[in-house]
Amino acid sequence: MNHEKNVSTKYQTTQEETRVSRENENPQRPEGAQRPQAEGENASHSLMGMRFRRSARVLKRRDYQRIYNTGVRAAGRWLVVFAVRGEGAGKLGVTASRKVGGSVVRSRCKRRIREMYRLHRRELEFPVELVVNARKGCDNAPWNDLVAEFEACLRRIRSQLERR
Repeated sequence: MNHEKNVSTKYQTTQEETRVSRENENPQRPEGAQRPQAEGENASHSLMGMRFRRSARVLKRRDYQRIYNTGVRAAGRWLVVFAVRGEGAGKLGVTASRKVGGSVVRSRCKRRIREMYRLHRRELEFPVELVVNARKGCDNAPWNDLVAEFEACLRRIRSQLERR
């Protein structure tokens, strides 16, 4: 039984133009083809300006161990923050063990922590190398509560580092 015998093999074209008419277009949009924005050009408005460069990350195991062993610690319900004074602009390391959840959950926790750091890194007033460990529930914690906990940990870290 052949069901394809009634199907036309010719491409049917529509006479109507599918483009938006000129009167419904955005009037501020420039006409014609636009060249793509070069990398670095106007970076404050692009996503490239928001990402963490290698120089702003804690990368090596020995650096994590140094921060754990010699730094100060502040813990909350969803986060544990370790810190030492640093040089330059400061660094961030993020960890999430398998106890937190599967890879998707761990990645979500790390993204949330990086975003909180990006928003609040200037509150420390001096360069700090931070390692933030995610705890179970960090992925589903209400954003405002998670931010409040992170800010509280940063305040405790700052006061502990100032005493040293």
